Amino acid sequence: MKNITLQSLAFIRSKPFFWVIVGLLIFQAAWVALTARYPMAFDENFHFGIIQLYARQWGPFFTSAPAHSAQYGDLVRNPSYLYQYLMSFPYRFIALFIHQEAIQIILLRFINIGLFTVGLIAFRRLLLRLNMSAAIANISLLMLVLIPVVPFLAGQINYDNLIFLLIPVVSLLALTCRQTLGASGAFPPKELTFLVTLCMLGGLVKYAFLPIFLALLLYLCIAFLRHPHRKAALTETFRTFRSLSRWMKLGLIVIFLVTLGLFTERYGENIVRYHSLQPNCSKIESVDQCLQYGPWARNYVIAANIEATEGPIPLDPNPVLFGPIWARDMMHRLYFAINYDYSNYPELPINTTIAYIVGGFGALLSLLFWRRLRARHPYMMLSVMIIGLYVASLLYVNFTDYLHFKTMLAINGRYLILVLPFVFAIFASAYAVFLEKVAPKHTSAYKLGVSTVIVLLSLQGAGIVTYIVRSDADWYWQNDVVTTINLSVKNALTPLIGGANDRERSKD
Repeated sequence: MKNITLQSLAFIRSKPFFWVIVGLLIFQAAWVALTARYPMAFDENFHFGIIQLYARQWGPFFTSAPAHSAQYGDLVRNPSYLYQYLMSFPYRFIALFIHQEAIQIILLRFINIGLFTVGLIAFRRLLLRLNMSAAIANISLLMLVLIPVVPFLAGQINYDNLIFLLIPVVSLLALTCRQTLGASGAFPPKELTFLVTLCMLGGLVKYAFLPIFLALLLYLCIAFLRHPHRKAALTETFRTFRSLSRWMKLGLIVIFLVTLGLFTERYGENIVRYHSLQPNCSKIESVDQCLQYGPWARNYVIAANIEATEGPIPLDPNPVLFGPIWARDMMHRLYFAINYDYSNYPELPINTTIAYIVGGFGALLSLLFWRRLRARHPYMMLSVMIIGLYVASLLYVNFTDYLHFKTMLAINGRYLILVLPFVFAIFASAYAVFLEKVAPKHTSAYKLGVSTVIVLLSLQGAGIVTYIVRSDADWYWQNDVVTTINLSVKNALTPLIGGANDRERSKD
């Protein structure tokens, strides 16, 4: 029995097991990409439409709103444009040979699967660099790809797939800068330049990346301020930069200045002209044009109704009440199934219940064993700062909207996917410490047992299982083969999944 336990744990921490996880992600996301009807719910038509607009020009800027673009809101000053611009280049190439829009979309979806897959690989490398064990890294990423919304996001055209790749890359660069500062007393100039450059580009991919940029800068600033020889460290950093070859120095300067120019053109000008990092659509375009943009029109109508109506507000704007509602809705939208028209079915009960129990207990253990975790993982503050600032920014935006519009808006669980690898790794480390404490002589067996039970119960609705058993025939590409395969698999899986027959459809 002991040998079986040790062999099983050795496999869990192995590289082949990680490649099984990667294969599982690709299989699930490919299933979604090949079967789910366009557009999928996570703004896929928004991204694909702007990609097509960029394909008509070579530059990244719109000097005025393109014809027939009102449904996409403000495109002239929108800071989150780089993903669509970059994706326009593979689209141009694909469109040269393939004129069927459905095939174009599927191929772009597979590019997004590639982005998310490389991000998964980069996250494993990052977790190992954060001194997490290979077993914890693998189990954390397995639990990630078993969340129903994860393959659903990876299998569609969405800028979060590029952000998911950028986060571990810039975090690895920040960690290298921090460790080099501690070892040699100076920041490495190449890595530092690439870090700042990629962070500025990340802010141009998605506005919500800025808190992560801030977290990384704060992390390095704190490390620098705590360094006993700050002046010498700064001097050594410049000396190291001067020792680089002429072409390397020139390349770093050019890359930095070009990226700074792009970043300043968008965010700097937005602040100077509109006093906002992301100006309201109506400050750039007419109200009539902005009303064709769904999210803006929704907010406009809600605000108009609030001004025209007197009486009690629908929800009490109270942070004590807001927090539990926000957490519940985030969990719901991580585990539900949703269609292109935003109709959705609730999450499946068993894997969601396990998520609440394991997540709640993991959070509690992380607080109880915080000091031990810090000692075991000395660079863990990097992930904690990223989680903290990013989640705080989400809460701030959602809560201020809650106060202003008197209702819950844009509570999307998929936003948390970007930091869940960090969260899961911290929770897994806390569970490991707990099991070492309560069962010091049989820790390996308990770790294997707990991990196995959690994974097996999570399979009750894991990944695309929720999408398959909850979906209807009109959710798929309208193709007889696609529909027949999905419905056949659905009929086979439904009796095996607890609560799969509970199908109360709702609308987001």
